[in-house]
Amino acid sequence: MPSIIKSFLKPSVDNPALLAVFVRSLTDQYRQAFPASRGFMVESEERKVRNSTWWVIRILHGHFGGMAIQLAPGLSLAHEIRITSATISRFEMFLQKAAAVLALLLLLPFGLVALFVLHRLGFVLLLGAPVYFVLAAVLVGIGTGIARLFSKFDHHFDEHTTKFALALADRLPLPHSLQPSDAASAAQPVSQPLNAMPQRTGMWPWRGLHDA
Repeated sequence: MPSIIKSFLKPSVDNPALLAVFVRSLTDQYRQAFPASRGFMVESEERKVRNSTWWVIRILHGHFGGMAIQLAPGLSLAHEIRITSATISRFEMFLQKAAAVLALLLLLPFGLVALFVLHRLGFVLLLGAPVYFVLAAVLVGIGTGIARLFSKFDHHFDEHTTKFALALADRLPLPHSLQPSDAASAAQPVSQPLNAMPQRTGMWPWRGLHDA
């Protein structure tokens, strides 16, 4: 997975807010490089993982094309930021969510039967949880594989595009201090939650589709 590493000057409690400012600037640059007039959509999302903050910037085109730029704390040094690129698409996100729901629907009848027989809810949940996660992981993997096959129908994302996106992130310097306006903007949500599929007015996927 292609990646680069950037570093703040030192570990600091301000680094998450500084990273939010950096993500906003990088997102703006991506919106200029991948304009909506050409059918692209750029969206950023903050994720809390344990005690750390991750960011994902998605650059999407149509249903089958896209990539995700992930910004996460470094593995060895807390003030390092590891920026990686991965393939993503609206279709892939839709299939991943559908796979999680399908796994739940497949296990629900067995769970109800086990609960009726054993009359022990805790035991059924303890036994069913790992089975659900394994089944969901398998279905998500299948959905991801299908989406990657369909990604060949979109020719906007290749190795050159990945290198270009990472080069933009590499050239953009990390901020080293917070301005009052930066602190206020960092506290605000970056964007609305991203819909897995665009809005539609006709029969999916061939008619009436509108990119967000």
